[in-house]
Amino acid sequence: MSNLTILVTSRSFSSGKKDFKNELAAAGYRVVVGDFSHELDKLKKDLAVAVAWIAGVAEITEAHLSEAKNLKIIARYGVGIDAVDLASAKARGIAVTNTPGANSLAVAEHSLALLLSSARHVHSSFQKVLKNNWQVVRGSQISGSHVGVIGFGKIGRLVTEKLVSLGAKVSVSDPYINSHEISKFGATKVELEEIKNNCKFVLLQAPGGQKIIDAPWLSTCLSNQVIINTARADLVDEKALADALDLGKLNFYAADALQDELNSPLLRDNLREKVLITAHIAAQTDEAIDKMSEMAVANILRVLSGEPAVNPVL
Repeated sequence: MSNLTILVTSRSFSSGKKDFKNELAAAGYRVVVGDFSHELDKLKKDLAVAVAWIAGVAEITEAHLSEAKNLKIIARYGVGIDAVDLASAKARGIAVTNTPGANSLAVAEHSLALLLSSARHVHSSFQKVLKNNWQVVRGSQISGSHVGVIGFGKIGRLVTEKLVSLGAKVSVSDPYINSHEISKFGATKVELEEIKNNCKFVLLQAPGGQKIIDAPWLSTCLSNQVIINTARADLVDEKALADALDLGKLNFYAADALQDELNSPLLRDNLREKVLITAHIAAQTDEAIDKMSEMAVANILRVLSGEPAVNPVL
């Protein structure tokens, strides 16, 4: 059985419209669903016989790989590989792959959903209706609005294309992309300062590990700015954001993640009409799930048949 077992520890693998578990079974493999949190004691038995591992976001350590004597490939179900001990995998000759771009369109569309909801006060209007307050609140159209996009990777580009098609004036800040490339999408390359000072709507699509929206930004940014974050929670200072919203210096904040999901200051009762947080659903569409599953399976089948992976990380 050791040469036929594929371990799955991703919650959403094969949960879209297509049955990829059945595809693996048809190819002669036994699919075993293991502990999603990668608790070693719960995975030891499965790791001992697995030749491939479709892994979610939990950590994969040297201790895990030392139990996986037959493992040929770790197919990361998603893009990030920070949780994988790449040095240990390389030392053991284990291929590592991911699924780049599979959920980019889903995230871009979610960014627009949050933006449109914010611009037209959908969320805050509903909060008022729940209190039997039917007072009309006037919003803004995206067409003609000045929108700033911070980060011009695949998602940033998709967002920009859609904003331009809606008639928005789009300014993009990304130190690694030249103005000519950005202009191809109907947008203008600017410095971060210009977005802070001039854009009514700001969409964060940058990599994590940096602080973009902080107290200095919020103290000098355009009055009543709206910030949308479907990238990383650590791009913003949540305490400074909450204070700015409370004082009326910032109009609205919408995001798909928080740094502290239980105790974030952005979840204070007095901010309920000024904040919209979704529960990590930006990438959660049937289409994106199918694409990630398809890419993970394609990588596994190629590596196990002796061919190079389609999306190699290692």
